[in-house]
Amino acid sequence: MKCNSIKIYTLILLLISFNLVFFSSCILHKEKDSDNLFFNGNGLSSFGDWIYYNEDHKFYRIKNDKTQNSLVYNDVISNFYIYKNWIYFFPQKESTTLYKMRLDGTDKTEICNISNFGRLVNIYNDYIYFTDFDYNRLLKLKIDNTHELYLFKDLPIFNIAVIEDDIFCEVTDNNENLFIIKGDGNKYTKIADGTIINIYNNMLYLINQNGQICSSNLDGTKIEIIGGKDVIRALMNKNEAFYISKENKIKKINLTTKEEIKISDDNICEILLVDDWVYYRTSYENQTVYRIKADGSHKEVFLD
Repeated sequence: MKCNSIKIYTLILLLISFNLVFFSSCILHKEKDSDNLFFNGNGLSSFGDWIYYNEDHKFYRIKNDKTQNSLVYNDVISNFYIYKNWIYFFPQKESTTLYKMRLDGTDKTEICNISNFGRLVNIYNDYIYFTDFDYNRLLKLKIDNTHELYLFKDLPIFNIAVIEDDIFCEVTDNNENLFIIKGDGNKYTKIADGTIINIYNNMLYLINQNGQICSSNLDGTKIEIIGGKDVIRALMNKNEAFYISKENKIKKINLTTKEEIKISDDNICEILLVDDWVYYRTSYENQTVYRIKADGSHKEVFLD
C-alpha cells in the first residue's frame, strides 16, 4: 500500500528539518514499556545489551562490554525506532521509504513508501506515527501496513508522545516558537509553551521558552520550574534529568531536590543514557564515543 502523496519542499527546509531532528529534545521513554525505544534523532541508541551507532555512513551495533562490534545496515540511520525486537527506520539514502529489519539487520522489509522525506516519530500499541516532509500532518499506520489515518492536519509537528488515547505533540507557530498540544488526532488543546522532555509518573516534563526544565500535570496545569539554564536538549533517567546547555556542556539535575552538578567539561553533541552510564560524542566529525558514570566519574573511551 502506498501512503498518500505529500508536498515537495525545498532543500533548504530539508536541511533545517535535519537540524531540528538532531537538536530537539526527542528521546521520550515510558517506564512501563521497557521493550520500547522512543524515536531517537541522535546517532547513538541502545536496546538490551547493545549500543547502536552511526559511523562512516553506516549503522553498527556493539555490546556494552565493548565486544561483538558488527555492521547492521550499509547506510546512515539517524531516524529510527526499536519496537518488539524490530528496527523501524527511514534510511538516509532512501528517505522516502519506511522499512523494518531485525536487530541484527536481517529480514529487511518495506512497510510504506511516500513521495518525499518522512520522519519516524513514535510507535505505540502496534501503531506507527510519523510526519510527512513538511510536518503539516501526522500519519498513523498499523505495523502490518493497514488502517492508515491522517491526524492533526495542517499542523507543523516535530515530536510526539502517545499515552493511552492522548497524543502529545511539539508544534511550531509562524514565529517558529515551539509549544505542546494534547489531543486525540483531530481536536487538540495547547497545554504549554516549550518542548517535551518526557512523560513520567503521570507528569509532563518540558523545556520552557526560557531554557529551563519544568514539570506540569498532563493538562498543562501547575507548571513548576525545576532548574537548568539555557537548556537545549534533555533526557530523563527516572528522577534525574541530564541536559545539554547552549555552551554544549552536560549537567544533571535531581527533579525532586533540584540539586545540579556538571557531569563533564567536554563539549557534547550527542548523548545516550544507559543504566548508570552516559555515552556521548564531542562532535559530529569526531566519531569517538566516550562514556562516563552518571555521577561524573570513570570517564573512558568506549568506541574509537
